[in-house]
Amino acid sequence: MECFRRGEIDYTEFMQRDIGRWPISLHISRVREALGGWALKPGAETVVAGLRERGLELAILTGGVSVLAEDVAAHLGISELVANELMTDDRGFLTGEARMHVDPLRKELALARMCRSLGATPEECVTVGDSELDRSFLHAGGLGVLVGDAERGEALGVPSVPALSGLLALVDVRR
Repeated sequence: MECFRRGEIDYTEFMQRDIGRWPISLHISRVREALGGWALKPGAETVVAGLRERGLELAILTGGVSVLAEDVAAHLGISELVANELMTDDRGFLTGEARMHVDPLRKELALARMCRSLGATPEECVTVGDSELDRSFLHAGGLGVLVGDAERGEALGVPSVPALSGLLALVDVRR
């Protein structure tokens, strides 16, 4: 990860190196099991319901792996999803390779591709992130919001909310 953060390798190389360390004899169901202890951010279900009530369509775009993102999307009833794939053979065992769809440092590129496929523009989107890695993604949307402290949001040049529950108020102000 440090090589990636220092810019010595790109995300594709980082991802391939990381996944290359996993045992090929690992079945995708075991990966799903290992990642199954996830928890939503507090208020996520309420915010998702509130965004739907406001007529917004929802999507998940993450630099993480699809096996985890698919579970979160299914739990929240979100059908649009873009994430990085762990490649498996026809029996479901990892091949040691991955297919990158989202570079965490360039999420705006995946956002543009997703918008084109949905007949939308990035400017019509509310983008939500929680780290400095989301800077370009947050600036690509019509409203980019950092979930975190105000100082970090200010440093990134985007509005911030301390908790996900504050997102609805920002969306309402911008409508």
